[in-house]
Amino acid sequence: MTTHYRRVIQISCEDSPNVRLARMEMVAGREPSGRTVVPGVISWHTLQHHRQVWDVVRQTVGLDGQFYEGAQLLLFPPDWMNLAAERHRQLQRDRVKRVARAIGVDPGEGGANTSFAVVDELGIIDLVSLKTSDTSTIAPMLVSLMDRYQVPPERVALDRGGGGKQVADHIRSGGVNNRRLQVRTVGFGDSVNIDPRRGMIQIETRLDDKEDRYAYVNRRAEMYGEFSELLKPQGEVGDQVAGFAVPGVECGPVYVLLRKELGPMDKLWDKEGRRRMRAKNRVGKEGEERGEKTLVELIGHSPDEADAVVLACHAMLHRAPVSRAGVA
Repeated sequence: MTTHYRRVIQISCEDSPNVRLARMEMVAGREPSGRTVVPGVISWHTLQHHRQVWDVVRQTVGLDGQFYEGAQLLLFPPDWMNLAAERHRQLQRDRVKRVARAIGVDPGEGGANTSFAVVDELGIIDLVSLKTSDTSTIAPMLVSLMDRYQVPPERVALDRGGGGKQVADHIRSGGVNNRRLQVRTVGFGDSVNIDPRRGMIQIETRLDDKEDRYAYVNRRAEMYGEFSELLKPQGEVGDQVAGFAVPGVECGPVYVLLRKELGPMDKLWDKEGRRRMRAKNRVGKEGEERGEKTLVELIGHSPDEADAVVLACHAMLHRAPVSRAGVA
């Protein structure tokens, strides 16, 4: 009987001659020069950049050459959600005035819920989810919500699928109270294009434009990735918990649903190192069947409430595309 042995070799970024030179310069009391000793391996400046913008999982695997196991494999670890709920309670206790900045809408057809999320820079202000067997009621409900929170149409984003385009077209054409409101739609499967103009809020660990183009596989991965960055704990400011606020489960069943949806979502990458998400459904648009467990299978139902929240955050973080004459 032949016995086979497997040896795992782990190579860390600290093994790079370029990094070793920088470390030696620091030991000698000098500033790291960043000089390249061996081209093609990680440089000192690249290492420092990645330490600032990569999350713990990616640093452990991609920089330290180690296997990683733990809650950080989740997009929304339980302790992050607990801190976000505590942040919401603090805002309520302090009676902080909230000014809505954006609304996200995930329209539902058939048995699915239609969900509306309202957000500002501090967190989620409101989340409404209900059955809409008569989809003609969605547009008036949305316009009413926009009026209630004084949110401009360019800061309203609807999921293009599931009837969202039809709802948006109805509102744009003046179908609700003869008001032509130019709301926008977002496709979860859209590719990620770089807009050199930044939104009203900067995510602290956002990658530069060159890397951002390759950071996410599609719009769904980008929106959930950015929401994860918003929720990342930021420590304390004085005696206050800093970070994005999400109402806790005590605030109603809709927030129980939201936490159930976000809880099991995991961090995934494609072979090129870009962030990706599980497919929502087993069968794709072209009829191909996916082998990996889907989001619906992972959660137990469609993530309608979570989709509305990330759409709202996307509308707040990114300006609406500018239409140009002669462009379809």
